[in-house]
This record gives sequence, C-alpha cells and structure tokens, in this order.
Amino acid sequence: MKLDRRWFLKLSGMATLSGGCRPAWGSPPPAAAPSPVLVILEMLGGNDGLNTVIPYSEATYYDQRPTVAVAEDEVRPLDDRLGLHPGLVAWEPLWSGSEMAVVLGVGYPDPDLSHFRSTDIWRGGSTAPVIATGWLGRYLETLYPDYPDVRPEAPLAIEVKSADTLLLRGQNQGMGMAVNDPEALYQLTSGWLTVHQTPAPAGRAGDELVFVRSLAETSSVYAEKIYSAFTAAVNAVSYPATPLATELSMVARLIAGGLATPVYSVLLSGFDTHVEQSQVHPGLLRTVAGAVAAFLADLDALGIADQVVLMTMSEFGRRVRDNGSGTDHGTAAPLFLFGRNVRGGFCGAQPDLRDLDDAGNMIHVVDFRQVYASVLQQWFGATPALAAEILAGDFPPLPLFVTTGKKNSGAPTRMPPMRRQPTSRREPADGLELITRRHRVP
Repeated sequence: MKLDRRWFLKLSGMATLSGGCRPAWGSPPPAAAPSPVLVILEMLGGNDGLNTVIPYSEATYYDQRPTVAVAEDEVRPLDDRLGLHPGLVAWEPLWSGSEMAVVLGVGYPDPDLSHFRSTDIWRGGSTAPVIATGWLGRYLETLYPDYPDVRPEAPLAIEVKSADTLLLRGQNQGMGMAVNDPEALYQLTSGWLTVHQTPAPAGRAGDELVFVRSLAETSSVYAEKIYSAFTAAVNAVSYPATPLATELSMVARLIAGGLATPVYSVLLSGFDTHVEQSQVHPGLLRTVAGAVAAFLADLDALGIADQVVLMTMSEFGRRVRDNGSGTDHGTAAPLFLFGRNVRGGFCGAQPDLRDLDDAGNMIHVVDFRQVYASVLQQWFGATPALAAEILAGDFPPLPLFVTTGKKNSGAPTRMPPMRRQPTSRREPADGLELITRRHRVP
C-alpha cells in the first residue's frame, strides 16, 4: 500500500490544520499597541431578523405575521420605527452607549435558501459555484504567506468548536485551530514532547514518523501557550449559565491572558424556527444577548475593551409571512457589531415589507461582503486592493468603525509577518502545530 501523509493522518484519526513541514518559528515583533481582535458569533440556522429588529410601527409586519409577531407594547424601541425583541433587553445599554451597530437588510444577490450552501457563502465570503476557502482564512494567508513553514508565536485563529470550519481555510491549509477546552487540550498533549524520541528509521516510513512527531511537538507547544494564557487571567464578571456564555468567557480570558490571536469564532445553533417559533426564538435571543452583554462587560473590566470587536452572522433571515407556527427560510436580515470602536447606530436600511421578491422574501439593501470589507479595511487595516482581492470584488465599505473621538489602543493595523528563522530543535515553550479533525461542524 502506498503510504502518504494524508492517508496516514486519516488512519490515525487525525489531520492537521496545516502542512507537514517542521516549522520555523518567528521571533516576536517589537512591543506595540495590542493588535485588533475580531470575534465572530454565528447564529446558525437562519435567525429571524424581522423578530430581532422589529419594524413595530409598520402595519404590514403585523398583517404578515398573525402568529409570530411581537406585540408592539413588548418591543424595546430603538427609534420611532424599529425596536429590539424583548429578549434582547440586555443590549439596550450597549445601544445607548454607542457600542452597538445594527446593519439592516444584509444579504446578497440571487440568495440561496439551503442551509449548507448559504453557510458556505457566508463563511467563504463568496457566491462562487464552488467555495473551498474562507474569507478570514484567505486574509490570514496574506499576512503569513510562508505559513506553515514559518509560524507565529500564537495561533492565528481559534474556533471554539469541536472542529475547524470553512471560515478559516486558506488555499493550501487551514489557518486556525479548534479548541473548546484549553485545559483538556493541554492535558492531552502535555506528554507529546518527550515520547518517541528514539531515532527514526531510514526511508519513507521514517520520514512519515518524523512528520507525525513534528505535529505532536508543535501541538503540545500551542496547547501550552493557550493554557498559559487561559490560566493567566480570570473573568471579572459573572456570565450566564449557558454554553455560549462559557465559550465567550473563555475567549475573554485568552485575550486578557496575552494570547496574540487575532480571530476567534463561536457558534449557537437552533435558529431554524419553522415551528413553535414563539416558544423557541425568545430563548435563543436571550441566550445571545446575555452572553454578549457579559462578554463586553468583562472586556471592559479586564481593560481590553478597546482591542476587541464582536460581529454576528447568520446564513439567512426568514420569510416575511409566517407559516402558522414559525417562519420559513428567507433572505435579508440585520447583522450586529459590538465594541468601543464600533460606530453605534443603524447602518443600511430596513427592507420594504411591501416590495418583496417572487417568493415573498425581502430584497437586501446591503451586501454582506460590504460588512466584511469594512472589517478588513477599517478594523484590520487592509488596503482596499487587498480587501477586493480577498472578496473577489470591490465591495464599498460601510462606516462601521470610529477612528477618532474614542480610545483606540487596539488601533487597526496589519499583524507583522514573522521573520524566517532556521529550523532547529527548540524547548517546549517555543513552537506548535495543532492536530485536529477536518470534518465539517454543522
């Protein structure tokens, strides 16, 4: 049987987030202001935007939703036309403090209402027929073109999930790693640096053994760095007792602990509310609102609020007309950004509920890639040309971030590429590559 690395990893039940070369490790960049951090919160299943940001002054909303409409006296007004679902009351201080941006009517042309295809479109930042890479994976790849041969001191991205997703995949390898328990990862890999150190046999089998050993070595070091950051900080506020809140509390500790990772991703599923929406959707929104509000309060108390922006995404909205128990797959929906460097308020426009497409869905006002272009240029400091390259098109950014008038210690700048160093045997604290399964997370 022909032995190759891909087959060997599958046989082992493992796969890497990157290539198999033994990495060279870059030296730390000079001390500078904290780099900007982006946290993505996926609301998987297709969140009902009309019952999230509610056009409570429009009779059409109530005419089209006799079953699931939120009563006008329950809506939490943001202005005289739009208001929040009562489950999002925890966001009201963020709105009044201008730390919450609501981008209205987000979608894309010729929308696809399949969960799998639409999720790929949003994670990929592309509507191409075949999507094999993620928009953040492509961006991180431009910052580290020699990756994985040259690796940064910390993971480029962390998905708090059981496995990595399309979001962080580059052209040649994944640019992130999946971690849902820093302590468990550390315990799992803590002995890998000292085992199997006998010389490898000559030949192809020996080469493969060296390859797998290098994965174990690099995995152990990143696990140590993640665990060290996690234990170096303690949450300063209490979080709700939900898995999403626990995941965001972990992200806050990693950032506060000094882990120089610029991208994190968390996920909450359950938003496919075809039935019993009035019973299910309010709880989901309360979960999101409570977790996000606690996370932002924690960032503030830990002194890192200027460094972090959180952005939500969901693969599509819901149909305007309810189905008697819930809502079916739709199109345009609001998207949220949170943080001190966010330009608070509305952006875009609420789609006209009297001007729908042939399927009874709203017509989008903002292309979701405009939001991505804004994040790339205004938060991470990418040039317009680079953003257009990553998104395969020129999508005009929106005014979503402030550049003056607020503290901005996490000033948007591109992370410096690491300098190539000769490959050498290093002590456990200097290097790592994660071993993770490559199957898709729902």
